[in-house]
Amino acid sequence: MPEGSEPDFGSESELNSDRSHRAGLVLIAGLVLELINSIVWFHGPETIAGMVAVVLIVGGVWGELFFSHRARVAGDKQLAQYDARDAEANQKAKEAALELGPVLS
Repeated sequence: MPEGSEPDFGSESELNSDRSHRAGLVLIAGLVLELINSIVWFHGPETIAGMVAVVLIVGGVWGELFFSHRARVAGDKQLAQYDARDAEANQKAKEAALELGPVLS
């Protein structure tokens, strides 16, 4: 990174968020494979209990992926609002400084 430049946390966050999402999808795929395995080698009530547990885990992982994505999108929108307000405040400060410039001289 060049000296004096700010790090790009936005792209780093996006990259890691994407990696996290992919890892969650791999986890869901593995759990679905486990469900298929349980159906193929069915052993009665104990298999049903295991299948229910796997379905609950799949639901939890899916919920984590879904709601973390929604939270990230909301956070990005909130950051955009803050940036817009910051730019507006800076513009008003510059205008006020220009108006007061002759008065303070």
